[in-house]
Amino acid sequence: PLLITLGAGAAVLVVVIIVLVITLSGGNSGGGGGSAADAVKGYLSALARGDAEAALAYSDDQPASKDFLTSDVLKKQIAKWPISNIRILNDDSSGSGIGMGQIHVAANFGDKVSDATVRTKRNKQRWYLDSAAIKLKPSPGATINGADKTLTLFGKPFTGDTAYVFPGYIDIGSTSPYIEVKAQPLLLDSLTSYTPWVQAQYSLNDAGTKAVNDAIANAFASCRSSTALKPPPPCPLEGLDDYKYVEGTAHWGAADLSKVKISFFDQFHLTVMFNGEAVVPVTVQTKSGGAGDGTVS
Repeated sequence: PLLITLGAGAAVLVVVIIVLVITLSGGNSGGGGGSAADAVKGYLSALARGDAEAALAYSDDQPASKDFLTSDVLKKQIAKWPISNIRILNDDSSGSGIGMGQIHVAANFGDKVSDATVRTKRNKQRWYLDSAAIKLKPSPGATINGADKTLTLFGKPFTGDTAYVFPGYIDIGSTSPYIEVKAQPLLLDSLTSYTPWVQAQYSLNDAGTKAVNDAIANAFASCRSSTALKPPPPCPLEGLDDYKYVEGTAHWGAADLSKVKISFFDQFHLTVMFNGEAVVPVTVQTKSGGAGDGTVS
């Protein structure tokens, strides 16, 4: 009986040990079972290999939307800015007693170095990042800024809703084929509790510049189809004085626009200012009976 009892006790002991091992090693998925630094490094490694689901598992605070947190989008990000040279610079887990830690980490995103302190927390013996995604909002002036209303995020309109993205390359663009958009990088330091917004800078691209110049040229070209002293819109000429010349006898030539330059792009109203001298040759009959040749600027 003694042997049987000891044997049974050993069996129970083994079972208890197995249960404890399973519990301590984390039967639940996600997070880092070793240390806060392991969690941060594991998260970045998941990003680097394009595994969105694994990266999200390193935070127990899941985003409200995962539209841009897919492996397809993540692979587009790392195709532009590959993540490499991941290194833990300091593991400050002095607050581990209350389940808090701060990890100083650096990593290369393409040719950019992200150097940040990432906050971590412990939950059920596992370490997690406070957040695995960046919560992003449009610019506060988006409701009055015409260019902001054309903003796109990875090819989809982004004008009013909060979006979540992984740190790294962010495809910011415009629905307008004439606008170039540049925005600040969103790297590890953006993994914070506050919500950053897109700080976009807008300018005319080459297609936009050509479109404006073509519109100016077409406006002046329309003058040539009129014999009026002051051709109707879209001709921009102020025209000739009717007390000197006979109405209906003007013959307008091709305008020289070489000195006309674009000076300012207004992103709020999506308009362009330009200035410079436009020289237009004209032949017209004078009221004295002769023909006058000259130019109008």
